[in-house]
Amino acid sequence: MKFFKLLFGIALITTMFTLASCGEGGLGSSSPSDVVKISAGNIADEDYDALVTLYVKKNGEALSEEEQDKVKAIMPQMKEEIDKKGGIKEVIIIEETISEDGTTATVNSQLVFGDGEKSNEDKSELLLVNGNWKIVFEIGG
Repeated sequence: MKFFKLLFGIALITTMFTLASCGEGGLGSSSPSDVVKISAGNIADEDYDALVTLYVKKNGEALSEEEQDKVKAIMPQMKEEIDKKGGIKEVIIIEETISEDGTTATVNSQLVFGDGEKSNEDKSELLLVNGNWKIVFEIGG
Protein backbone atom coordinates (compact mmCIF):
# COMPACT_ATOMS: atom_id res chain seq x y z
CA MET A 1 0.00 0.00 0.00
CA LYS A 2 2.87 2.39 0.82
CA PHE A 3 4.32 1.70 -2.62
CA PHE A 4 1.07 2.76 -4.32
CA LYS A 5 0.88 5.95 -2.22
CA LEU A 6 4.46 6.78 -3.19
CA LEU A 7 3.77 6.01 -6.85
CA PHE A 8 0.59 8.13 -6.76
CA GLY A 9 2.49 10.99 -5.11
CA ILE A 10 5.21 10.91 -7.77
CA ALA A 11 2.61 10.80 -10.54
CA LEU A 12 0.73 13.73 -8.98
CA ILE A 13 3.87 15.85 -8.67
CA THR A 14 4.89 15.03 -12.25
CA THR A 15 1.42 15.98 -13.49
CA MET A 16 1.52 19.28 -11.58
CA PHE A 17 4.88 20.22 -13.12
CA THR A 18 3.67 19.23 -16.56
CA LEU A 19 0.51 21.31 -16.25
CA ALA A 20 2.41 24.27 -14.84
CA SER A 21 4.74 24.26 -17.83
CA CYS A 22 1.86 24.05 -20.30
CA GLY A 23 0.31 27.44 -19.60
CA GLU A 24 -0.27 29.59 -22.70
CA GLY A 25 -0.33 26.61 -25.03
CA GLY A 26 2.93 25.22 -23.71
CA LEU A 27 4.88 28.34 -24.66
CA GLY A 28 5.37 29.64 -21.11
CA SER A 29 8.63 27.78 -20.65
CA SER A 30 9.74 27.81 -24.29
CA SER A 31 12.98 29.39 -25.35
CA PRO A 32 13.18 31.94 -28.16
CA SER A 33 14.56 29.17 -30.41
CA ASP A 34 11.59 26.96 -29.56
CA VAL A 35 9.20 29.70 -30.65
CA VAL A 36 11.03 30.10 -33.98
CA LYS A 37 10.76 26.34 -34.53
CA ILE A 38 7.08 26.34 -33.54
CA SER A 39 6.36 29.15 -36.01
CA ALA A 40 7.97 27.15 -38.84
CA GLY A 41 5.87 24.15 -37.83
CA ASN A 42 2.72 26.28 -37.85
CA ILE A 43 3.46 27.36 -41.42
CA ALA A 44 4.21 23.78 -42.51
CA ASP A 45 0.97 22.58 -40.85
CA GLU A 46 -1.02 25.51 -42.28
CA ASP A 47 -2.04 26.47 -38.73
CA TYR A 48 -2.06 30.19 -39.39
CA ASP A 49 -4.37 30.97 -36.46
CA ALA A 50 -1.74 29.58 -34.08
CA LEU A 51 1.02 31.27 -36.05
CA VAL A 52 -0.31 34.80 -35.66
CA THR A 53 -0.50 34.35 -31.87
CA LEU A 54 3.31 34.08 -31.89
CA TYR A 55 3.73 37.51 -33.49
CA VAL A 56 3.73 40.95 -31.86
CA LYS A 57 4.52 44.49 -32.94
CA LYS A 58 7.82 46.14 -31.95
CA ASN A 59 6.14 47.60 -28.87
CA GLY A 60 4.98 44.15 -27.71
CA GLU A 61 1.32 44.64 -28.64
CA ALA A 62 -0.53 41.81 -30.34
CA LEU A 63 -1.27 42.21 -34.03
CA SER A 64 -4.66 43.73 -34.80
CA GLU A 65 -7.29 41.57 -36.52
CA GLU A 66 -6.51 43.36 -39.80
CA GLU A 67 -2.78 42.70 -39.41
CA GLN A 68 -3.45 39.05 -38.53
CA ASP A 69 -5.57 38.73 -41.66
CA LYS A 70 -2.73 40.17 -43.78
CA VAL A 71 -0.30 37.63 -42.32
CA LYS A 72 -2.74 34.78 -42.91
CA ALA A 73 -3.24 35.97 -46.50
CA ILE A 74 0.46 35.74 -47.41
CA MET A 75 1.16 32.42 -45.68
CA PRO A 76 -0.37 30.13 -48.35
CA GLN A 77 2.17 31.51 -50.87
CA MET A 78 4.98 30.80 -48.44
CA LYS A 79 3.59 27.31 -47.78
CA GLU A 80 3.42 26.64 -51.53
CA GLU A 81 7.09 27.57 -51.95
CA ILE A 82 8.02 25.32 -49.03
CA ASP A 83 6.03 22.43 -50.51
CA LYS A 84 7.81 22.84 -53.87
CA LYS A 85 11.05 22.14 -52.01
CA GLY A 86 9.72 19.04 -50.29
CA GLY A 87 8.47 20.66 -47.10
CA ILE A 88 10.47 21.59 -44.03
CA LYS A 89 12.80 18.81 -42.96
CA GLU A 90 14.56 20.70 -40.18
CA VAL A 91 14.94 24.09 -38.53
CA ILE A 92 18.58 24.73 -37.66
CA ILE A 93 19.21 27.21 -34.87
CA ILE A 94 22.51 28.87 -35.68
CA GLU A 95 22.60 31.22 -32.71
CA GLU A 96 20.31 32.37 -29.92
CA THR A 97 21.17 35.52 -27.99
CA ILE A 98 19.11 36.71 -25.03
CA SER A 99 19.66 40.23 -23.69
CA GLU A 100 21.12 40.71 -20.19
CA ASP A 101 17.76 41.86 -18.86
CA GLY A 102 16.09 38.79 -20.38
CA THR A 103 13.39 40.72 -22.23
CA THR A 104 14.63 40.55 -25.81
CA ALA A 105 16.30 37.90 -27.92
CA THR A 106 17.68 37.31 -31.38
CA VAL A 107 17.57 33.93 -33.09
CA ASN A 108 19.50 33.20 -36.27
CA SER A 109 18.05 30.16 -38.00
CA GLN A 110 17.98 28.33 -41.30
CA LEU A 111 15.48 25.94 -42.84
CA VAL A 112 16.47 22.65 -44.42
CA PHE A 113 13.91 21.52 -46.98
CA GLY A 114 12.93 18.00 -47.94
CA ASP A 115 14.92 18.24 -51.18
CA GLY A 116 18.08 19.06 -49.18
CA GLU A 117 18.15 22.74 -50.12
CA LYS A 118 18.81 25.24 -47.32
CA SER A 119 17.22 28.65 -46.95
CA ASN A 120 19.19 31.82 -46.40
CA GLU A 121 19.94 32.53 -42.77
CA ASP A 122 17.02 34.29 -41.09
CA LYS A 123 17.30 36.65 -38.12
CA SER A 124 14.27 36.78 -35.81
CA GLU A 125 13.84 39.39 -33.11
CA LEU A 126 11.78 38.30 -30.11
CA LEU A 127 10.26 40.00 -27.07
CA LEU A 128 9.28 38.47 -23.75
CA VAL A 129 5.61 39.39 -23.34
CA ASN A 130 3.79 38.26 -20.19
CA GLY A 131 6.32 35.46 -19.71
CA ASN A 132 6.08 34.21 -23.31
CA TRP A 133 8.53 34.74 -26.15
CA LYS A 134 6.91 36.40 -29.18
CA ILE A 135 8.37 37.12 -32.61
CA VAL A 136 8.48 40.78 -33.64
CA PHE A 137 6.66 40.97 -36.96
CA GLU A 138 6.49 44.20 -38.92
CA ILE A 139 3.87 44.43 -41.63
CA GLY A 140 4.88 46.56 -44.59
CA GLY A 141 2.61 49.35 -45.79
